[in-house]
Amino acid sequence: METLHPTEEQMKTFIKEMPAKTPFVMLNMLKFRDKARYADEEKNITGVQAYEQYAKETFFHLQKVGGKAIWMGDAQIPVIAPTEKYWDKVLLVQYPSVDKFMEMTQDPEYIKSALHRTAALEDSRLIPMLETMSER
Repeated sequence: METLHPTEEQMKTFIKEMPAKTPFVMLNMLKFRDKARYADEEKNITGVQAYEQYAKETFFHLQKVGGKAIWMGDAQIPVIAPTEKYWDKVLLVQYPSVDKFMEMTQDPEYIKSALHRTAALEDSRLIPMLETMSER
């Protein structure tokens, strides 16, 4: 099942189930389109290029709410998963809280930037993660 945006039910569950004032890391699994697909205009750029534009614009929005990208890398051949390489990139983004994540994603300026994400991606997963192990 290809997914780019959460359903209303998924967002309600996310807000309800996540501890309100707890920092978390969002695992982003990304599969890019060969050519970016914008709803309102034709642009001759790749999905990777459109995502780079999204990332550039989103950096400001992340900083504004106290978040930060902490790691990004190219996905490789899976060890425990279906045997074909599916995901192109994996990204870890840290947020100070669910409230700050929601503040960012509901900001009208962020929503404009997110159009590049939608154009860029063929498929994605966003998985919030809470730390369960600390340094010893």
